[in-house]
Amino acid sequence: MRRLAAALLLLALAVPCAHAASVRAFLDRDTARLGETVTLNVESDAAGATAPDFAALAQDFTVRGRSSSRDVSIVNGHAATRALWAVALDPKRAGTLTIPALEVDGARTRPLTLTVLPAPTGAEGRAGDAVFVEASVEPSTPYVGQQVLYTLRLYYAPNLTDGDLDEPHADGIEARRLGDDLHYTVERAGRMYHVVERRYALLPRVAGRLTVPGIGFRGRALALDGSDAFFAEGQPVAARSQALALDVRAPPAGAAQPWLPARALSLDAEGWPADGRLRVGEPLTLTLTLKAVGLPFEALPALTLPALDGAEVYPDKPQDATRDDGQWLTGTRVRKFAIVPTRAGTLALPAISVQWWDTQRDRAEVARVPARTLRVLPAAGAVAPPPVAPLAAPAR
Repeated sequence: MRRLAAALLLLALAVPCAHAASVRAFLDRDTARLGETVTLNVESDAAGATAPDFAALAQDFTVRGRSSSRDVSIVNGHAATRALWAVALDPKRAGTLTIPALEVDGARTRPLTLTVLPAPTGAEGRAGDAVFVEASVEPSTPYVGQQVLYTLRLYYAPNLTDGDLDEPHADGIEARRLGDDLHYTVERAGRMYHVVERRYALLPRVAGRLTVPGIGFRGRALALDGSDAFFAEGQPVAARSQALALDVRAPPAGAAQPWLPARALSLDAEGWPADGRLRVGEPLTLTLTLKAVGLPFEALPALTLPALDGAEVYPDKPQDATRDDGQWLTGTRVRKFAIVPTRAGTLALPAISVQWWDTQRDRAEVARVPARTLRVLPAAGAVAPPPVAPLAAPAR
């Protein structure tokens, strides 16, 4: 009896226990370029396995999309479970990046290595592809400080579920967004595309040859044939525009300062009395407006009035703004001045002028408010001095 119990115990020990749950991680590829996404898969055969924590990936990657699935199959009469989690990773930098070990219910994956190559410098994608990006500048030979219109167009044939379009950045150039995006459709290379058009004002700060790097797009698109990718958000897509060069010119020799390269510039004055007359002690409110197309208001000189003989001048707080029409910046400076005559007679206001450079005609111009002479009457209620009597003729 004891021998039978011992044999049964040995037999029980010889039967393998249920195997421990296994987990593994793998990439869809081990080399990618900066700007491209790679797919990290984590697989477990544990029943009811919980999703891993992907927070450790944030140091080197941006997570663009997630998906999961569970499969149950019958093998030799036994149920086998397979859980799969997938994330789309966008590398934050070039180099050799490590995907750390991830834990699923106590089991850990092996660390993985991804080689990330620098982003391409030239254009990536062209007409006929599912997605491509084009960029253009106008003009390509601006002066220092002159606005350049930078137009960016994203073309995509499939429907996009999400996407990021980079902003233009270049050494020696300030970039400002213009207006709202334009949306339309167009046919290119025999294919219909949706287009997102975005515009920027580029303001070069130094003379010489400046390069605006290509603009990258990364997103996800649904397949045109109706077949969807593993991710519910769609398949990864990427494109990059061509880099563009600006040959920036220095101001012409002898150009006026401050240097104002504009498409148009005007200087106006409002508030003059209709009859050209003022009274002592009664203020005249004169409004000066300086407006330039192709320049922000910061580039424009401050508005001032000189000291006036026979009047006090009290400037109001300036009102400055920069707006745009979707293509060109318009900088405006507005300032009001209270002019209070202090004596009767005449009040002379000198001409006010602003020298600027017409970029459309490539020549110097002057905006001017002409000089004016106003008649100043005595203060209301003041007693006018008696007329001077003529001298009597001497008696003969």
